[in-house]
Amino acid sequence: KGFRQRLEADTVRMVVRKPLRQRAHCELQVVNQFLRRQNIFKELSDPMLQQVVDCLQVNNYDPGRVLVKRSQRIKGILLVLNGIVVEQRDAASEGDMSLSGGRSASQLAAPCMLGCPSDAEHCHTAQPEFWEGRCHERSWAAADDHHVDALFLPLEDLKGRRLQTVAVHEGLGPGLAGLDLRRQGRGPEGWDALGGALVADAVDQRL
Repeated sequence: KGFRQRLEADTVRMVVRKPLRQRAHCELQVVNQFLRRQNIFKELSDPMLQQVVDCLQVNNYDPGRVLVKRSQRIKGILLVLNGIVVEQRDAASEGDMSLSGGRSASQLAAPCMLGCPSDAEHCHTAQPEFWEGRCHERSWAAADDHHVDALFLPLEDLKGRRLQTVAVHEGLGPGLAGLDLRRQGRGPEGWDALGGALVADAVDQRL
């Protein structure tokens, strides 16, 4: 499980770094299934989810780098792909993007999401008025011994597209619309083979 999770995260990172026109359908399926497992995205219609994918960016953070700071205005949603982030309850003064002076509290391992208010619901996140005045509730930074890669969805893009959720029928779950290799008869080995091929392709293109 751990190996497949890391392989999937690496594949998602490299696919998102590709220009839009160079992304193969099977690659987008990997990204879509990954996003479907996050509460904020799981009930979006397929066209809306594709718009989200088109807006995603990949951000990289060195060990000790602050990802978000408490009380700062939310500029986007971060979905951590790999690494560990730690909460800083005594984060340094505003504008200081290092861990100096901070005391580590709880920690989160990838995959995890930062930037969504605790009261966020699927039907609210795409409404511009929901985000007015919203600030980060906690400060999070990359752990001292971890490089962190994260997907970043700019808030302006999320608001501008006014994404609308569509309930997914229980019998027509994301597996039928996205990547469900077990149902396609490929099994874990097939998934590993596909993921390995995608990674190899991305490496060849130096992503």
